[in-house]
Amino acid sequence: MPTEKSVPIPPLQEQRYDALVQGSGDIVSRYKPDGTLMYVSERYCLFFERSEQELLGRTIFDFLDRDMHDGTKKRLSMISRQTPVIEGQNVIIQKHGGPRSVEWTTSGIFDDKGNLIEFQSVGRDVTEFNDTREQLSMSELRHRQAVDIAGLGYWVWDEYDDRLAYCSEHAASIYGTSVDQALQRSSTLQGNLQVVHQDDRERYNQVIFDAANNLTSYDITFKIVRPDGQLRFLRELAEPRLDLNGKLYQTLGTIQDVTERELAAQKIARMARYDTLTDLPNRSLFFDRLETGIRSAARDRKPLAVLFVDLDGFKPINDTYGHQIGDDLLVEIAKRMNTCVRASDTVGRYGGDEFVALLGGDMDAERSSIVAGKILEEVSRPININGTTLNVGASIGIAIFPTDGKSSEELMAAADAAMYDVKRNGKGGFRQVSHNT
Repeated sequence: MPTEKSVPIPPLQEQRYDALVQGSGDIVSRYKPDGTLMYVSERYCLFFERSEQELLGRTIFDFLDRDMHDGTKKRLSMISRQTPVIEGQNVIIQKHGGPRSVEWTTSGIFDDKGNLIEFQSVGRDVTEFNDTREQLSMSELRHRQAVDIAGLGYWVWDEYDDRLAYCSEHAASIYGTSVDQALQRSSTLQGNLQVVHQDDRERYNQVIFDAANNLTSYDITFKIVRPDGQLRFLRELAEPRLDLNGKLYQTLGTIQDVTERELAAQKIARMARYDTLTDLPNRSLFFDRLETGIRSAARDRKPLAVLFVDLDGFKPINDTYGHQIGDDLLVEIAKRMNTCVRASDTVGRYGGDEFVALLGGDMDAERSSIVAGKILEEVSRPININGTTLNVGASIGIAIFPTDGKSSEELMAAADAAMYDVKRNGKGGFRQVSHNT
């Protein structure tokens, strides 16, 4: 049976040891196997709010929360030659400050025969860290409960391991997968990016990268392609979680399927720019494209043409057969006009039975007259709607940039004037400003 006698440390070595310990600023103690304190650092004394004389000779258990006694003794009993170091955490009772949580690294000191003669413990106060971690855990729990109530998906990204650490069932269902499939797919960031639509992948990746680097939250709407091939629009909101050193260790996020809302918004936006009947650009969008075309033509020093098309004989048809037949006729006219121009050109509905066309790419008077002739020919062909054959014609005015105007207003006024000139001279033709066809 070994005796509990400490191996004396030579004075010089003891001085060096003491200097090293005091300089570290750690909570350091050495004590006998029964817990009796044999050495305490200055930081240890300050932490326990007691002098060295008050501490030496007492046991470590005198300052432990009573509930911690059995657990601490069990951990100390695990130290052996094969396992000389253990780590653990317990609650310390300070003299005035109350309970504190301390994380200990304890080493066994053995004599030449392998007998345990002392313990050395190095401690760190982790009270604030534990409190913060508990607060974050409660905050995360409340957050999960809130998003579940709101019908949102919830996820947690582990920044240390760069993987998806948690995914709610609703979040997985939004992506069209199970939770296990979502976790496996998102075992890396690159795997997670694969589900994002290729049109949005670079933008999505950049937003995540910037948020991680700047330790900021983000809010992004993007498209995904689900395993069943469905295209869905998702909105993702995320915020960072930092450790006590200010390092990002988690990102918490919510995910919401906003497909219906996004499609509705796109439809509303399109309605503001396109004619709801013919699906042609409306007057507003046409003027935007005309402005762009004028800037490009001016830069390249090339002409462009504007055609103003007014249908002949439409009002009698509309009055006779009703608005539905009239609308169907306008839709057919729009289709026919589009076949007469290039993909780079624009045909728009100006209002009522008036249409406009923007012809770019070095479109001079001669070339624009050829296009006007095609439009006149297509519009004038008989149109059969619900068994009724209808005939309309068109009067077309042509204006060339920069000859007939250098702004959109000047060009439209010139084309309109040329169109009315055709009307006054019998209709059914096309004309450029101040020129007869």
